Amino acid sequence: MRRIRWMTALVVLCLAVALGGCGGKKDAGSVVNDLKQKLGKLDSYKTSGRMVLQNGQQPQEYQLDVWFQNPHFYRIALTNQKQDITQIVLRNDDGVFVLTPHLNKSFRFQSDWPDNQGQYYLYQSLVSSIVTDKDRKFTTEGDNLIFDVAANYANTTLTRQKIWLSKKDYSPKRVEVRDTNDTTLVTVDFTAFSFGEKFTNNSFDTTLNLKNGAEKADPSQTQLDDPAALLDSLKQQPDTVEQAANANAVKNGKTDEAKNGKQAEGADGSQAVSGQPVSDGSDAADANKAGDKSATADKDASKAGDKSATADKATDKAADKTAGTNTDGAGNLVVGETGIEVYQPLLPEGVAFAGADDLKLGEDQAVLLRYTGTYNFTLLESEPKAQEVMLLPGTSIDLGFTIGTFTGEDKRTLTWTNNGRLYRLSSADLPVSMMVTVAQSLQGESEK
Repeated sequence: MRRIRWMTALVVLCLAVALGGCGGKKDAGSVVNDLKQKLGKLDSYKTSGRMVLQNGQQPQEYQLDVWFQNPHFYRIALTNQKQDITQIVLRNDDGVFVLTPHLNKSFRFQSDWPDNQGQYYLYQSLVSSIVTDKDRKFTTEGDNLIFDVAANYANTTLTRQKIWLSKKDYSPKRVEVRDTNDTTLVTVDFTAFSFGEKFTNNSFDTTLNLKNGAEKADPSQTQLDDPAALLDSLKQQPDTVEQAANANAVKNGKTDEAKNGKQAEGADGSQAVSGQPVSDGSDAADANKAGDKSATADKDASKAGDKSATADKATDKAADKTAGTNTDGAGNLVVGETGIEVYQPLLPEGVAFAGADDLKLGEDQAVLLRYTGTYNFTLLESEPKAQEVMLLPGTSIDLGFTIGTFTGEDKRTLTWTNNGRLYRLSSADLPVSMMVTVAQSLQGESEK
């Protein structure tokens, strides 16, 4: 009898130990249930970290700071580590904005971002990916819970992601997002995360974020205390990129001002670039007015810096493709009379540069680049002078370093902004994933 009681007690003890062990080790199902409850009660959070984007060129690294306040207030500050330039993606009651504080510029998107679209630096997106993927893979490692799930992002190149969560409070630790070849294209390391953060009414204010962001970006500039004064000073000063391009043109005996027979004249009637005299080229100009085709060819050849060029070369189609274009000392493309330096993207296989035109969009100077081949598309680059620019409504998409919008159906246009420059990529046959890759490659070019 005593033996039976002893055996019974032993069985009960074993069961208690087993059950206790199960209770201490959570499985995927129990974690998912906890995450559902946590997401439903989510009121606010604040996080910071490091994000690295891989786009086939140099890795792009960003300092990441995210604020969220229920129901729809977001502030994402992305600081380019190499350029030390910060852009802020902001959503408040007035809409969605991309702010460039050091230029005191804001671009307003008519968008519902980030609703119905995942973002790999937003906690809601990561948890939703775990909860919705029925084929999720789950493991543990030290103090971390690790999920391998499908990536639900507008950029269809990104197909799967691995997410590290803290066992203690389910806060995110790390995210790796991969493509179809299982290559990691996006990495986010969260260095700090806090739930229930208290924000003020001004935390998501557009004007204050512009001003405060500018002060943080470069506190050595006293003008940043007054954003309006900063903007005025920027308008009054020549663009440093254009100065460099013009100086290089003078150095090499090239003048963009000679395009189409137009001459920039100084007080003595001679041409000048940034106030520096060069040969006036009056013979070529007079001959052009008289319809002298030979003189016109000489002028075109002079623009190209090739003194041995003939009239046949001036009429050659290959030369016509790049009329009005030049390169600066660093090999960057410079277009038009004003010497606008433009960034060229990483091109898909079978696509080549077909030409460029400088345009005037209201008061803004712009450049239209054309590309043809396997895919055909155009890229419009401009630097709006207005402090706030309203963009057309469309479908928002995350580009990693900023957000953009898609508009159109038969011919799609991807619009985004970076460091005060506005880009519009338009194509009828370039796939969405390639449009995103092209956009990301331009960010890499701007870092050079």
